Amino acid sequence: MRTMKVLITVHLFLAHTLIIAQSNYAGGKYSEKLSTEINLDSKKWVSIHIVLSDQLDYNLWNKTEDAARSELNSKQRKIVSDLKKNAERSQQELLVFLGQSQDVAVTSIQTHWIANVITCRVKMNFIPTVAAREDVRWVGLNSKLKHTAITEIATVQAEAAPNKTEKGLIAIGAPEMWALGYTGYGRLAFIADTGTDPKHPAISYQYNGLQNGNMSSWYSFGNSKSPYDCDRHGTHVTGTILGLDRSTNDTIGVAFNSKWIAGDILCGIGTEDNIGAFEWALDPDGNPETTSDIPDVINNSWYDPSLTELDCYSVYLPILESLEAAGIAVVFSAGNSGPEENTITPPHNININEVNSFTVGALNGNSSSLPIASFSSNGPSHCPGEGALKIKPEVSAPGVQVRSCVPGGDYALFNGTSMAAPHVSGAILLLKEAYPYLSGKELKLALYHSARDLGVPGEDNKFGMGIINVYDAYLYLLAKGYQPVPGLVANDVLLLDVKHAPVGCENKLYPQLLVENSGTDTLTALEIHFEGLTFDKTYHWEGILAPKDRSTIQVYITDVPDNRDVITITLMRPNGREDSKPLNNMFSLKLKVSDRFPTENNWLFSENICANSIFYLKAPETLPVAPFSVKWYDKLYDGDLKFEGKSILVEEKAKIESLYAELQYRDNAGISPKFNSTGKYEEAGEEGLIFDANSNFTLDTFTVYSEKIGIRQFYLYDENGDSITSTKKYINKIGANVVKLNWSISAGQNYRIVKKDGKALFSNQKVSEFPIQSADDIVTIRSGTNGNMYNYFYNWKISYTHPCGRVPFLLEARKDTVVGSPEFELSTDTLFLPGNSTIQIKNTSKFLKSYLWDMGDGKNYTEENVEHNYESTGTYNIVLSAIDEQNCLITTGKKLVVLQTTSSFDEESGQNTEAIKIYPNPVKTELYVLSDQNFDHELKLQLTDINGKNISVTPFKKGVNQMVLDVENVPLGVYLLKVVIGNKIITKKIVRL
Repeated sequence: MRTMKVLITVHLFLAHTLIIAQSNYAGGKYSEKLSTEINLDSKKWVSIHIVLSDQLDYNLWNKTEDAARSELNSKQRKIVSDLKKNAERSQQELLVFLGQSQDVAVTSIQTHWIANVITCRVKMNFIPTVAAREDVRWVGLNSKLKHTAITEIATVQAEAAPNKTEKGLIAIGAPEMWALGYTGYGRLAFIADTGTDPKHPAISYQYNGLQNGNMSSWYSFGNSKSPYDCDRHGTHVTGTILGLDRSTNDTIGVAFNSKWIAGDILCGIGTEDNIGAFEWALDPDGNPETTSDIPDVINNSWYDPSLTELDCYSVYLPILESLEAAGIAVVFSAGNSGPEENTITPPHNININEVNSFTVGALNGNSSSLPIASFSSNGPSHCPGEGALKIKPEVSAPGVQVRSCVPGGDYALFNGTSMAAPHVSGAILLLKEAYPYLSGKELKLALYHSARDLGVPGEDNKFGMGIINVYDAYLYLLAKGYQPVPGLVANDVLLLDVKHAPVGCENKLYPQLLVENSGTDTLTALEIHFEGLTFDKTYHWEGILAPKDRSTIQVYITDVPDNRDVITITLMRPNGREDSKPLNNMFSLKLKVSDRFPTENNWLFSENICANSIFYLKAPETLPVAPFSVKWYDKLYDGDLKFEGKSILVEEKAKIESLYAELQYRDNAGISPKFNSTGKYEEAGEEGLIFDANSNFTLDTFTVYSEKIGIRQFYLYDENGDSITSTKKYINKIGANVVKLNWSISAGQNYRIVKKDGKALFSNQKVSEFPIQSADDIVTIRSGTNGNMYNYFYNWKISYTHPCGRVPFLLEARKDTVVGSPEFELSTDTLFLPGNSTIQIKNTSKFLKSYLWDMGDGKNYTEENVEHNYESTGTYNIVLSAIDEQNCLITTGKKLVVLQTTSSFDEESGQNTEAIKIYPNPVKTELYVLSDQNFDHELKLQLTDINGKNISVTPFKKGVNQMVLDVENVPLGVYLLKVVIGNKIITKKIVRL
């Protein structure tokens, strides 16, 4: 064993050629552990990787490229080409051999060119056979990876921290780099982890897929078409590398203007996924001629537990050599198995050179003494080598109580070397922006040699070289004669965010852009370019935006053709010149544009608001049949909620310049079941409905029909087939069951909602109504997942805001002062239909010159005095909006109650209603309930609104004949009073004035 280690040392440090010349195990080309497993169960099927003998000679390859003075992008193209050629040439015979064996699952065979590897499923007893071949170098098991174990600080609530910079970022010198203008612009990180949440506000802007698509930005073992996080680990790691919530200036990441791509390698089967992910990283877009898609750094906060001490000879060795040849910096966490020696987790012990592999220990960046974390794994490496090659980790970084983002828009504090490694990856991105022509190895060496020594003097097996300092690394490279590209430029504008209603109505666009001037010159002019499949338009902006300032720009574009695809918005030519950093100027917006007519503000008095005006605002009535409510905000997008209700009173003290009415609807979708010969109960999984969301909406509930109780599981998939959400529900009765969901669904096409697991549900076998549209064209159910069958999901209840967005009310006040005094008298405060349906209004106002009476039932008058007939019961708000002699608006109003004079509404059950009397009705404060005789049962007074929603319940003991109900705090309106006497109920209508 010792002899073979010497041989490998010669290979690694003299020749630097192939991964190993011979195996150091008696079994030849696989481990003693694997040999033992073969003997235990030779017929067991396992997933393996086969490393071929024919590998690139990386030492010779690098010398050749260096001699030719090849530029980095040229090296990247060549390494990919050479690896592919080598694999294609050398794998053919082995593939034929594998394909002819009955001990190999032929459909499982996958080829990889990154390390000349073939993966497949085989019977255990086949491993010695394939290992005996001369063209095979090594055989290893594919095992599930694990992220470096973390500890969440559950006792500390991690929250967003506006205008804060994390202490760990300060500890590594990141702010000094930001001051020079280096923020990671134009650089790319690959986070190989549990995936990443692309919707978190701290990292959503930096997702590379927004500009370049998911295909070249997301690697998934399960073929998921878009990013997700199967844990929380990957999102937290991503945040530390580049997180920044731009709306709050909460800085959690080192290189916040860089971009990220990601993979879910920790969610799959393990080693095989990792090989594929590293290979993908060398050519994400599938075009070997392009290099801008290749990441600058790959962050790895995981380990492979199947390797034990085999990482020195594993498949990861040629992988790391190939990635280094391509100029990529690969960063690993050291592991959380400390504080003992020899606890570096595999494959982080690999020591091809002093910075490959580049392993990071964890220290406490929140403490000025920067102590090493007790959990941080210690060296030395168990791989052969001497001096610095034996020392692990290489460097250290903050990894204790690190605050970063987690899925769902939240933040959390984690401990772990998993948190330390991304600090180093972010530092690489800052250095890469400053020195884009240097390789990942050169940047790692700069961090390594400029690290600030901690612990015992010199490099040690706890801290490595010490804590990294990215600014010191920048100076180290500068001292070696490398010239940085300028970080600060005169003209640089960032497009940080774009907001728009779900639909561009009336063939218009009205986006709101958040723009930052990152240049050193004041921004005075800008072109904003809009491009879709069938149009392109340019909006010219002029204004003043100082350096480092941000501004919201409201844009209006007309005559836009119908669109259901992506619209790209690009900022161009700041101050009439080319933008020096154009990669952060673009935003893609998936938006429907149509001729749908928006709800408009029909308010008449926007020019008559004066300094002390008091006035009512009434939301516009809309055509949709769905009932709606209204919320009033102070901004067109986002903003603070100021009022609620269809009609609101705005007083002088509000000091509001504008209000925006958000109309919120509740509607139905889908159909009711048809219990006839064409319907039946089905157990089939993955069946359901296909639908389009023509605007954003929430699926509140649907109804399913069951003949058996039990668990059912429902899934929602997007047009790519990715699961958006799911729910597991216990169906607790036979027949109709309303399933509560609260699923938020964005505008899009080809959604699928399916029953995945559980017993049968009712399905209509043939439906001719497809497509089935909701009343306001929010949802279109196009078909069943199996043709014209309407499956399972009936009587949808949906809620949504108006697709065209909020309705603006501009309320800019003049300096004039109101002089008028609006006053009026009602002939009565209560009408009784049908005989007394007319109200007379006498105007008693002063200094007014025009009138607008809103009677609350859709009728309006402009006369000074009014007479009006009501046709329906209810509580009406009669509003006088008047213009005074200064042309100022002033408003006042009064309530009117309209009742039925008959007692037909009273209901009785077992007791004469005449024995129950209530007064006064209408009532203002106290309502008396009287009986001619004492009640011989305990009773209660139940007050509900007109729809039956409970307001209050007041119990009384038996033996009383008079009860008092306090209604002073009950809002004005019409209510139902239920007198419950044992099992008897008497119901009466009352009016609260």
